[in-house]
Amino acid sequence: AKMTRAQWEAARNDAARYGVGGSEIGTLMPNSDRRFTSPIRMYYERIGLWQSNYRDSKYAFMGRLLEKEIVQLWKHWSGDWDSTMANVAAGKASRKSVACNYIIKNPEYLFLFANIDNRIVHSPDAPKKRGILECKTMSGHASDRYETGIPPKYVVQIQQYMLVTGQDYAELAVLMDGVDFEVYPLRANTTIQNKIVEVSEDFFKRVMDAKEELRKLPKDASYEMKMQVASAFEPPVADGDDEYDFLSEKAKMRLSATITEPDAEIKAWHTKVKAALEQQKTHEAEVQGFKNLIRQRMVNEGIYQYKWDEGVITNGQRFIIK
Repeated sequence: AKMTRAQWEAARNDAARYGVGGSEIGTLMPNSDRRFTSPIRMYYERIGLWQSNYRDSKYAFMGRLLEKEIVQLWKHWSGDWDSTMANVAAGKASRKSVACNYIIKNPEYLFLFANIDNRIVHSPDAPKKRGILECKTMSGHASDRYETGIPPKYVVQIQQYMLVTGQDYAELAVLMDGVDFEVYPLRANTTIQNKIVEVSEDFFKRVMDAKEELRKLPKDASYEMKMQVASAFEPPVADGDDEYDFLSEKAKMRLSATITEPDAEIKAWHTKVKAALEQQKTHEAEVQGFKNLIRQRMVNEGIYQYKWDEGVITNGQRFIIK
């Protein structure tokens, strides 16, 4: 029977007690995007000393709402809109998938689980006609942040799903700005998958070790004492926005946290940081201004790409300067 949203969230939360899902594994990977969450925040949530800051968003809601439509578009997709629309009108589907409404675990990878959108049962591009289908909605603005147009966290997510399910092929179907569509084929990558296993095992060793030490504390142990014990096992802090946000929040929560006036050295550094940030804003505005001028020239003159020895400028679905 199909699970309700509440039942799915309960099942996922249960799996997350001792595992990492595909949508969050990217956070643990090196050089990951840590604007919204971080390993250290995930760690304190897993050991029960921090309440999750996850809130459903309009983007996640719309992604779920449009998933069936993306699947239908994927089934009829042939690489261009004219033939795809003709396929839809004629009821001609070249692909087939089955929705998956359950959590998948693999005894070989104890600290990982998967919740895939759909299982491919036929695709002309799949080597064995089977694989995993992951559906996403994106904005062109978000896509422009990445050279391939795909966030690395999506690639890592799908690699984890292939690892857990034993599949070696997947397709990522992306609806861009509600009007552009692309299907990206992905094959299993052992280098990425080995790293996924490595970082998940390291993360949960920290979690399990911390929980073991916390169990040794007296029942009336203070929150400050628990945080002090847990801090010995927390993941190393990298350079991410959420990590700084979390450490700030954590400091406020600690009973020993104090508010004091900084010394002259801190004040001097603060002044330099503010000045540097203002220069950065000015530089970014200049860069965007020049990009707009180039793009407008290309549009006016009907040019798709400039290419010379020093670089390439492409004005396609995405505006890319290399």
